[in-house]
Amino acid sequence: MTHTLGASRAWCYVCAQERPEPMPTVEHSVEIAARREPLFALSQDYGLRRAWDPFVREMRFTGGATRAARGASVFVRAYNGLTMEVLFTVYEAPAVVAMKMTKGPAMFSRFAGSWRFTTVARGGRPVTRVHFRYGFETRWAALRWLLNPVVRAVLARDVRARLRALQRAVEREQVLQRLTTQTPATCGATG
Repeated sequence: MTHTLGASRAWCYVCAQERPEPMPTVEHSVEIAARREPLFALSQDYGLRRAWDPFVREMRFTGGATRAARGASVFVRAYNGLTMEVLFTVYEAPAVVAMKMTKGPAMFSRFAGSWRFTTVARGGRPVTRVHFRYGFETRWAALRWLLNPVVRAVLARDVRARLRALQRAVEREQVLQRLTTQTPATCGATG
C-alpha cells in the first residue's frame, strides 16, 4: 500500500483539523469489487451521486466552483433536511478526498469528512477498500457528554448506509457503467 505525503496529511486532517485537541470520529470501511479509479470518480460525480447515496438530497458547487478540487466549495442538503457548506481541503484522485464544514447546523462547531480508496489484493480480481470518516465537535461543551454519543450513533448509521449503498450500486446495479466521459465531479445534482 502506497501513501503520498498529501494523502497522509488528508487522512489526519479529519481528526486534528489543524488543532491539537482531537475531534470525536466515526468511521467505517467496505471492500468493493471494482478498481479504485472509477470508484473514486463515482464518489465525486455529483451528477450520479443521488443514484446511489441515500444521504444526499441536493449537492451543488458554490462560490464559482465548477468541479471538485482543493479549495472548491459545495452545498449539501441531507435526507433529514440539514444543510451544510463544505470546502475541499484535499483532492488527490484516486486516493483521498477530504472536506471541512464552513457553514452548517448550529449544533456543530467543527465538522469534517474524508473518503479513502485503497487497492486490495484479492486473488487477481480488482477490489478496493473504501474508508469513510467523519470528525465532529458539537458546539456546547457542557452538553457534549450527552450530545456526542447521540451524534456519533446517527453518523455511524449514516456512514454504514452510504458505504453499503455504494457497494450495492457498483456490484449489483452497475452504476459505474453510467459514469460519463467528462471529468469527474463537474456536474451539479439537485433535489
